[in-house]
Amino acid sequence: MIIGDKFVFIHVPKTGGQSIHAAIGGRVILPCNSPRFAVDAGDKYTFGFVRNPWARLVSLYRFLCQRVPLPGDAHNPAALTEMGFRAWLDCPYWMHQDRAWGWKKLPPLQKRPQVWWLDGCRFVGRFENMERDFADVCWIAGIKPSRLPHLNATEGIDWREEYDVASRDFVGYYFASDIKKFGYKFDEV
Repeated sequence: MIIGDKFVFIHVPKTGGQSIHAAIGGRVILPCNSPRFAVDAGDKYTFGFVRNPWARLVSLYRFLCQRVPLPGDAHNPAALTEMGFRAWLDCPYWMHQDRAWGWKKLPPLQKRPQVWWLDGCRFVGRFENMERDFADVCWIAGIKPSRLPHLNATEGIDWREEYDVASRDFVGYYFASDIKKFGYKFDEV
């Protein structure tokens, strides 16, 4: 979560948050996995971004596989790569870092819909329309941004190639609220 003089940006993982933070500045007041309801925003303009949940989960998985582990990090990228995307989706061991921040009894990130973070935001932009939606939110909120860089990007094959019927249905089930609220479809790029 990033706060500035006029805004609170809710950073949903793998929706362009690092790029937005670099462009608008502000200070981190809570970890990026913190939801909108975790702070009293007062009259500040609250906003965040969503992403096609099927694409977002592949991006999150690939990011975890390619990152350098921190000292004492139990999440080994090599083991995660060997596990594979489909097995990771339903593995309860991964992504429990929320415990350190007091968000107890939450499902891991690969089962937590984006609406959990963004409920109560005044504006929710789309990763797929990042440039346009970012310009709109800056204009509405009175934010003077710098150039929107492309940071923390993950690379790899087309995300749709990672899915089979079961994994596609898995995302459809756990992210039904995102799919319904934002009208996402599996084949949407």
